[in-house]
Amino acid sequence: MYDDKIEEIKKTLRELALIMLNLKRGANLEEYEFINFQTNLAECLYNAMSVYREISQKEREYIEMKESLDKEDFLEKMQKWKNQKLEIKEVISIGKSIGDSFAYIFYRDSIEELEKHYKHPDNGLFVSGIGGRGEIEFIKENPTIDGYLVVYHSITNMLRIGDFSVCSLDGKVIGTGEIKSEYINDKRVLASSVYMSSKVKLKIDAEEGEEIYGNSTKEKIQKQLKNQDDLLLSDSGDIMKDKRKMNEQHFLIDAACNNEKGIAYNEEINTLIVAIKEEEYYASENFDDILGEKIDNIVKKMIKDSPYNNIRMEQIGKEYKPYRQPIIWWNISDDIILDILFDKRAIFSVVNFATYYERLTEMGFQIEFKENEIVVGKKCGEYIAKLEGFEMIEDLITHELYVQEDIAEMVNYIAENAHNQSDGEAIVRVSIKRHF
Repeated sequence: MYDDKIEEIKKTLRELALIMLNLKRGANLEEYEFINFQTNLAECLYNAMSVYREISQKEREYIEMKESLDKEDFLEKMQKWKNQKLEIKEVISIGKSIGDSFAYIFYRDSIEELEKHYKHPDNGLFVSGIGGRGEIEFIKENPTIDGYLVVYHSITNMLRIGDFSVCSLDGKVIGTGEIKSEYINDKRVLASSVYMSSKVKLKIDAEEGEEIYGNSTKEKIQKQLKNQDDLLLSDSGDIMKDKRKMNEQHFLIDAACNNEKGIAYNEEINTLIVAIKEEEYYASENFDDILGEKIDNIVKKMIKDSPYNNIRMEQIGKEYKPYRQPIIWWNISDDIILDILFDKRAIFSVVNFATYYERLTEMGFQIEFKENEIVVGKKCGEYIAKLEGFEMIEDLITHELYVQEDIAEMVNYIAENAHNQSDGEAIVRVSIKRHF
């Protein structure tokens, strides 16, 4: 029974992913497809969460009756339900990745805001119960507020402060809001109240809600509003935005998926992509053996005559980080995007960072490798630029597949322009994350 429900949810998610892929290509969408996209995704994830809660209830009932049940039957059912719950969590993750691709339209240049969201924990599930139903109904009734589009947070991985954002169509975040709901009139009417923080005055058709909730709830709301206020305080206007030399290599993923051996190696940029199909993965008892057979000989070729040899392997896909582009926006074929999104293929990158480190040293950077970090700095005139957030740079190379030389050039550009933030200081600390 539950397996059929899960498959139906996956089918709906695939249809929603296709809508986003069409939107990416600039295809003409029916008006309802765009307007209803968020609520359709929310309803789908709400259904997934309802199944999750139903299974959890079954587990509790079985545990209470454990003594009267056949031990083998009990263990078999508990294991089955455990696996189904894990599958639902994965389905919710897929749905939120699709939601990220929608929110990315409005948040793609808001790295500081996304960093603040990312600091808040995410339990990997979806909203449920009265609160979840109230949020969805509010979004249904209010797709826009005062001409600004409402972006629903719970359908994403990336947005974790507040329940929704209010965004202009040119991609600027105007405000965020919190929704609180309860049933009134003998549970026949669902009432929702909204608490907003915004950069402009907005007119919202919603209850004030001050008399509905007790003191503990009001304190929680006040804390959430403080987080929303902090979110809107950003000095991103001073950030240097210059991506002229940032070229990505996602075409290698297409090449690997279309290669009989599932590999694509570009010797010039010293990057290897490995694609493994789902059936190939499950056919082997040792996954490392599959990878070893595919890459061992090529990895030997990747080692350079350099003191900076540093080979990394990473699985790349839908896992979210603030500076990553959602997979649906990658410049690869739709079929491969869907395969990665729905775990039909696993994609790995293998990169030797020697080219990157060598280019930095050629441009005058000093690189110090410590146990848990890499310290990078450069003397620029009267000051020294110390770079922070360097781990993000490596992720841009291994996961986002940017060309190493281009990243090095961009880092150099940022360091040499750091005097704009120096205020006459001898040492200037530059946050790399703020500039990409």
